[in-house]
Amino acid sequence: MNDTLQTTLRLWTYDVLGNEMDGYDVNDRCNSQTEVIDGDIPALHRDAEDLLAEVFQFGPQVRIDWTQGDEWTYELVNSQTGMPLGQITVGE
Repeated sequence: MNDTLQTTLRLWTYDVLGNEMDGYDVNDRCNSQTEVIDGDIPALHRDAEDLLAEVFQFGPQVRIDWTQGDEWTYELVNSQTGMPLGQITVGE
């Protein structure tokens, strides 16, 4: 029996309307990638953000922000324009 903890990560991409000057609105989202990793997401959010950037191969233009709520969610934002890019949900 395999007792290794596995965690499911879902990458959602956003369909975004608007621009940097007027602001952005998320119109819709789509599940674009699912990854299963061995282990759990680190409790320290900086470590978790580094892990997520590695798993999904994000470059420096993607900022990862933890969102506190009922589930572990990380918002993805263009670090230069502030445009929302998507989110990562952790769990089932």
